[in-house]
Parts: sequence; C-alpha cells; structure tokens
Amino acid sequence: MPKNAKIFYCELCDFKCSKQSNYNKHLLTRKHKILTNPNKKMPDDNVVLYSCVCGKKYKHTSSLCSHRKICTMYNNLEIKNQNIEISEKQEEDEELKDVIMVMMNENKELRNMLMNQQQQLKNQQEQLITQQTNHNEQITEMIPKIGNNTTSNTFNINMYLNNECKDAMNITDFTRSIEISMGDFKKVGSHGYVDGISQIIVNAIKDMEVTKRPLHCSDAKRETLYVKDNNEWDKDFSREKLNKAISNVGRKTLQHFPEWMKSNPECNSTNTVKNNEYHSIIDSTISQNTDENKKKIAKNIIKEVIIDK
Repeated sequence: MPKNAKIFYCELCDFKCSKQSNYNKHLLTRKHKILTNPNKKMPDDNVVLYSCVCGKKYKHTSSLCSHRKICTMYNNLEIKNQNIEISEKQEEDEELKDVIMVMMNENKELRNMLMNQQQQLKNQQEQLITQQTNHNEQITEMIPKIGNNTTSNTFNINMYLNNECKDAMNITDFTRSIEISMGDFKKVGSHGYVDGISQIIVNAIKDMEVTKRPLHCSDAKRETLYVKDNNEWDKDFSREKLNKAISNVGRKTLQHFPEWMKSNPECNSTNTVKNNEYHSIIDSTISQNTDENKKKIAKNIIKEVIIDK
C-alpha cells in the first residue's frame, strides 16, 4: 500500500483499504450490513452476545472463535478481503517496476559514460604497468646503495603485520561488513561522493581495533600501503585492492536509491525540490565514481591508517 495513499477504514468490521471502490464493495457485504443493523435487538438481562457474520450469536468470545474456524460465510469473507489486499500489493509492485524502468531509462547516458570510463581505466592500467616496470628497475638499482637500515625497517614492518596483525580482517570481508544507512546515502548526496564515501570507510576503520584493521600505511610521505587479502599481507603498489574496496562501498550505497525514490515519489515530477535532489544524488554518486575521486578517497583513508612507530 503506497505510503501517501488515502486509507479507507471501517472500524466496526476492522477492514481497511486504499481504494474507494474496494471500500464501497465492503459496505455492501453481509458482514457489514449485519454489524451495522440499527434494528437488532439487545439480549435480555444485558447479556453481551458475540455475533458471527452468519447470524449466530455466542455469549463468549472463545465460542465465537471456535465457530469461525468452521463457518463457511466468515471464511469466505476473510478470503475475499485477503484477495483485495493481494491485488493492492500487486499494484504496488507494478508501480515500483515502473519507477525502476524510468530510472534505468534516465540513466542510459550515465551507463554510456561509465563504459567510457572503463575504457579509460584500461588504458591507465596499461600505462601503470609500464610505469611500475620502470619503478621496479629503479628499485633494483637502488638496493645495493641503501644498506642494512632499510632491510631492518622492512623486516620490522613485516614482523608487525604477520605477528601483531595476524588476526586482521581481509579487505573483502571488511567491505562486506560495512552497513550503509539511509543517512549515509543522503550524506553522499549532500556532501559529495569523495567526502561521503571517505567518511563511511574511515568511520568503519575507526570502529575497529588497530591490529584488526585490513590495511596499514608504513610511510606517510610515500603513502606505502599494505593490504590484507586472502589471509596474506601484501604491498598495494597500484592501489588496486583499495580502489576495489572503494567501488564496492559506492555500489552498496546506491542500493538505497530505490528506497529513497519510493519514499519521495515527487522526485519524478519536474520543477520540484525532490526532483532537483534526485538529480543531485545521481550527480554525486554514479557520475562521480571516477579514478580521480578514488585517488582523493584513498588519500583520506591512508591518513587514518598510518602505523604509529
């Protein structure tokens, strides 16, 4: 039953519906006519009688309940009322399907834009692989010049992660455990994609014990990030694992969109406040899932997971 629909309620029969036609049908039922008969006689000695729609009367509610279990007329009325409610529920489902179809059609251009972004991401990944190869070659050349100090520091970091943080949560389990509220969804719409998603992830990290966190930064200046995945700690050079986690949280946030639209049906009407808010939310969610914004979110997260040496 739509939240803003007018409710028709018969207090005497405890019957309610959202359509005038269904309520009019109820007024013509035998059950309603019997219960609203102004000419019925009161029982003698002020004895309270409990009536069934079939006309039978009982002195006790327990007797009436036992009778109703086998009363054909009463059960037929109940089935009819249930069918009306089922019909209304089916109409609601159809309305929701229509809303989703409208949303899908309006977002066609956004989907095309996402496809272009995916192609750009592929190109950037190829460039990143080339850069990483060059970076590895530079590291190989630098190793003999560094000495034992770096080896000692790296060993200490690995010891910390594998011993102190051995019970840390995997990054994939961490993103699955994050619960997105309607308030979080609205905050992304009002504060923007970067600030909204950053707050959701950072707040979830802060709620965890330090040694249970799925990621740690060992060097704030270089933003050296270690991420636990598949029960192993690895250095996330390309931010691939962190970016995947950010995208997953963004998708979980969008799951509240149909619920928000159902609660705000006026968003489908142009030149309304809710319609403007609807487009603002789209601009702040779907269209903002870019590589540049992921870099900004990653920086916000890394600042919160620096190892206190």
